[in-house]
Amino acid sequence: MMLWNPSALLMMLATALFCAIGEGRVGYCQNSERQPLPTPAGRNAALIYWQSFALMPGLTPDEKQRIAVATSNLSHELPEDLLPILEQYTIALDQLQRAIAVPHCDWDLDTNDGPLMLLTHLQKARELSFAVSLVAKKRFESGDVQGGINLLHATMKLARDASRPPLLISFLVGTVIERNAIDVLAQYLQEMSVEEHERIREMMKSLPASPSFVDCMHCEQQMLAPWLKRRIEAAMLDLQPDQSASVIVAAIFAKLGDNSVSIPDDMTKGDVRESLENLESHYEEMARIAGLPLQDQSGQWTALEAKIKSVLNSSNKSQAFSGLLPTPTGTQNAFLRGAKLNAKREMLQLAMKLVTADGAHKIPAGTQYRSIDNGFELTQQVGGDVERLRVGRSAINEQE
Repeated sequence: MMLWNPSALLMMLATALFCAIGEGRVGYCQNSERQPLPTPAGRNAALIYWQSFALMPGLTPDEKQRIAVATSNLSHELPEDLLPILEQYTIALDQLQRAIAVPHCDWDLDTNDGPLMLLTHLQKARELSFAVSLVAKKRFESGDVQGGINLLHATMKLARDASRPPLLISFLVGTVIERNAIDVLAQYLQEMSVEEHERIREMMKSLPASPSFVDCMHCEQQMLAPWLKRRIEAAMLDLQPDQSASVIVAAIFAKLGDNSVSIPDDMTKGDVRESLENLESHYEEMARIAGLPLQDQSGQWTALEAKIKSVLNSSNKSQAFSGLLPTPTGTQNAFLRGAKLNAKREMLQLAMKLVTADGAHKIPAGTQYRSIDNGFELTQQVGGDVERLRVGRSAINEQE
């Protein structure tokens, strides 16, 4: 009869782990050619991401700052003293790449918390992506092209997964992560084979879809309005006959940490409900503007901003919740960043064609081409701003 022996079991597990490390299957595996394990149905990429987050090193504030600075200067050479810090991410990045093979991602966020919902994964994803971009640069520099592409594939999928549900802050974090990955890819396109370019194209096609601007506005509305309605209806049940409904509004703003809002002290229940209806109406207007072509949005965001400021300054009792809206100008800036990312994606596809055709490919209207030392630069006008993609290492230490 076999008896339960914890010590023997631990010894067996330790032996197996030691052998696996020796074979390069776990731990500090540097083999970028390894094949992912089969993916059972029903797996959740978010669980893999959280394992990767948990494996990130505990850096000092100074070390984190050095990584952030290096990430904001991706066209520059990596400082040598940064390499030992990046090596500490080896296991976390190895884990991250497992998520490539898992299409489904559910962060299991508690939407019942409305605007108080915790989004702790976003900062973790942003921090990990910084390390990915820098380690990928190092792999490209050392000739490990496949290893660099694998890492950037993983971080671009993380970017798309982090952008859902499509709250504005999630959308912005995903945009930052993907922009960095594309900028790193562009630096080394000229050193890649035609087959590696094709792999990048297939990689881009396989990524989860990005949320639309309209998706973002509807998500913001669905996150806030039902939460407000539940709290309002529950509070109205406890409202005394001699009490003003203003206390309901004041309690909601206090719950959100804002005690500076001027609230009329004679609001009725009808005023509170109408305020909620007007809030939803403003969201619908923002979603309508978000669905317009980018060049048609600017004036309408400005007009909506002025309208909302006007009703807030007038202390209109039926507009008490309008101050909870994301600012139209801030929303416009977020969507501009998204449009610039779309332009960068297009320019990456064009850049691969140009590299393969030795610059003979036709430049489409709306895109400008400029030769630079040992490379070239593509630019597009996006909403009054210029978005650029620099191809080749010639951009190193060149001023933006």
